Amino acid sequence: MKPNTHAINVPRTSTNQQELGFTWWLVWSWLNLGLGVPFVFMTLLDKKWVLTSMIFTLAYGAVCISMLKYNRYAFVASTVLSFNPVVWIINGVYVKNRWEHQKVIAGSVKGNTGTQKLSKARESSSGTSAANASQATKAIDEPSNSDYARIANEITSGNIDQGLWTRLFVETDGDENRTRARYIKARIASLTEAPSTKPSIARSLVPIPDDHEIIWLPASSLELQRDVEYGYLNKLYGGSSGWVLSSQATIEGNDRIFDKLDICLTDGRTKTVWFDITQAWTKTVQQT
Repeated sequence: MKPNTHAINVPRTSTNQQELGFTWWLVWSWLNLGLGVPFVFMTLLDKKWVLTSMIFTLAYGAVCISMLKYNRYAFVASTVLSFNPVVWIINGVYVKNRWEHQKVIAGSVKGNTGTQKLSKARESSSGTSAANASQATKAIDEPSNSDYARIANEITSGNIDQGLWTRLFVETDGDENRTRARYIKARIASLTEAPSTKPSIARSLVPIPDDHEIIWLPASSLELQRDVEYGYLNKLYGGSSGWVLSSQATIEGNDRIFDKLDICLTDGRTKTVWFDITQAWTKTVQQT
């Protein structure tokens, strides 16, 4: 009774992230790995710097491998090390357009435990974020295109509310199209409902975990933040087929805004993942 993942073909974000290709990214990565690394090794070895050549070759190789995993910092590092102003300009513009792409952000996250310590940058900006946190809790009555894009992503990726989908599937006598339409309407209603009628933003109802258990992936908008979160989970658990979203709630606490995602893994385990979305939430409110 899962939805037909080919039935809806809606871009996940208004920034047309899916239209951004990564052909040059991969070409540049393989050029550095296949030509740049041997060149560095042979050049330094020719100068009889055996130990230095080995160290620099290993470091350069690690940068290239990180690039192949879409690490944006490795891409910048390799660009700088090219010592070519033309390459600096071309790659600078290229990586700027993809800096906040979900694939790039997910590829730039450290750690395999699913948690990441909050950086000092977040701490230095927490004062500004806290000042605008009260504005961020105001409900938006009218659904936006990003709301529909988010729901379309749920359906195409299979990360749906299984209970809601099954109930609607039964109520529509197994009609896939009617189930899909009613699911979208129900999810839109849940996203746009005011906090006074549904505690979609809870204060102190849920205990906030320690900072080292909260993932901070800064994004410029809530629309992009959701994509970044799903991209991170896809990277962590082997793609969208490796986990299913059970529930998602927005929590306010400690002068910050969080996304709390309850997910179920393919091996039956359940996990709760916390994302700090204060920056994205505040910027979205300021733009509306």
